[in-house]
Amino acid sequence: MKHGFLRVATAQPLLKVGDCQYNAERISELIDRCVDQDVDVVLFPELSLTGGSCGELLYSGVLLDAAMRELATLVLSTRGSNTIVIVGLPIKSGVEVCSSAAVIYNGQLIGIANGANAIFSTPNFKFGVEIGASANGVIPASTVLAANGADVIFGLDSSPVIVGSFKRKCAAIEEQCRRLSMGYIYSNSGFGESTTKYAYIASGAICDCGVMLASEMSLNYEPMLQISEVDIEQIRYSRMVNSERWASAEVLQGGVSEIEIEHQWSDDFNLSRKYPVNPFIPTDQSELDARCREIFEIAQDIQKSGIDARISDNIKRDAFQKYSYIAPMAAC
Repeated sequence: MKHGFLRVATAQPLLKVGDCQYNAERISELIDRCVDQDVDVVLFPELSLTGGSCGELLYSGVLLDAAMRELATLVLSTRGSNTIVIVGLPIKSGVEVCSSAAVIYNGQLIGIANGANAIFSTPNFKFGVEIGASANGVIPASTVLAANGADVIFGLDSSPVIVGSFKRKCAAIEEQCRRLSMGYIYSNSGFGESTTKYAYIASGAICDCGVMLASEMSLNYEPMLQISEVDIEQIRYSRMVNSERWASAEVLQGGVSEIEIEHQWSDDFNLSRKYPVNPFIPTDQSELDARCREIFEIAQDIQKSGIDARISDNIKRDAFQKYSYIAPMAAC
């Protein structure tokens, strides 16, 4: 973290369905790349330790035990690093198997997130975790977490691809970030998932207050890593300026655990995020043309409204003058 900027990454490793050891090794390789680039937090897809297309294998005790063993290996491999790692895996809870996210830092398992049950707090920022279908609920988990103070949401997914699905997902992320004044990092699995029934294509996105900083859907059979910086100070400033949006958030506050992380941020990295020279002018030509037409139409409406108002005032004035002349005559 440097000057309020949090360096984040969304990663999509190569994987083999049901091979937890292989998947953990590929995840570890991407973690090492993130450590070398001073990333503060890296996000991996939902069920990335096992593969999201395991089907009924997710209920196998052998697979669940293997996932926990490899999670322990991953935890130990992060000792001495300054990067927070968020990785998806299935965890048995009572008679249920839950899609969960393990939050790892410096050789320690900080916590397990499942839904909107926890916010992770560092000295400089707070974040929450949103998993799979909880992003599509009537009240998304990200809304609850943001209402309870999360600056950034990390969204894990393992969804098959259909035509236009990634574009719609990016549009939904942009709108949610703009409305809630937050950062959002998204990671969806793809490489190595079973295509027996569905198609999977790796995808990831990084968004900050409605501005998409990075988004990519890759067709190459290679691991993918996207890195950018989220402006924590801008997020908090935007929330203060637009505090009226949070007037109804009290009903969502409470019931969320806060877990502390003694994260030591790095201030040595060079900012990779680019800012536009003309931030209020669209770079896309079609969007620019549409914006200009809208401005022209608004100007025409304002001009027409002014003319109508002047005509109306003239009519009222003429009627008053005539009434003032006729009324005394009628009195006589």
